[in-house]
Amino acid sequence: ALEGRLGPDYFANTETSSRVSIERTMRELTQATDRRSWGGSTPLEVNAFYGPSSNGLWIPAGVLQDPFFSFKNSPARNYGAIGTILGHEMSHGFDDDGRQYDARGVLKDWWDAPTVEGFKNRSTCLASLFGSYAVMGRKVNGVLTLGEDIADSGGIKFAYRAFLRAGGAAGRTDAEKRLFFTSFAQNWCEVDRTKSALSSVLTDEHAPGKFRVIGGMTQFAPFAEAFQCPVGSPMAPPDAARCHLW
Repeated sequence: ALEGRLGPDYFANTETSSRVSIERTMRELTQATDRRSWGGSTPLEVNAFYGPSSNGLWIPAGVLQDPFFSFKNSPARNYGAIGTILGHEMSHGFDDDGRQYDARGVLKDWWDAPTVEGFKNRSTCLASLFGSYAVMGRKVNGVLTLGEDIADSGGIKFAYRAFLRAGGAAGRTDAEKRLFFTSFAQNWCEVDRTKSALSSVLTDEHAPGKFRVIGGMTQFAPFAEAFQCPVGSPMAPPDAARCHLW
């Protein structure tokens, strides 16, 4: 759609690209829903997506490379990196937003009342946990980040379960388990400018990378077991104090 319409001026190209995107969106208003549409993303994007309105998972080729995935990497590294990312996206289907859509992506109240009540009670634990973290004195908004925190929690559990199952009867060594968790933590390594870090606490639906790691690992008992963290230490709270959603 942009062929022949771009020139040497960056600002003009940006405006043209935006206009083309808007025109495409307007045309789609009168067309049948394409449940396999990539929307505004591309195969080159280093990311992964879940769409509740189509109940679909999109995995661009851009994310299927180091450090997230490589056929040269050990299973521990791949399951801890791309595995937890894919588990994260699948878990979005059952977060505070995704749970409101049925299997066809239709906005529908399909859970019974006790299930909804149980979900709200358990998810409040996660919101409170992340709301206790702060960046330079500015508290994380645990309600804003709840959907992503739920997805991180589910992603870690699903990927770890798959990682153990793929190990077969031989199982996984403690070193492999530790590498799995280290690989997950490396997903969220980041360096932020001070203003950006403070601004993201107010506007980003994702918790800061540091707290995605701490929050995810402290609530997952196998982490403490793999690293032999004493019960009651900062990374190994008593299981009764952990948040359990799924």
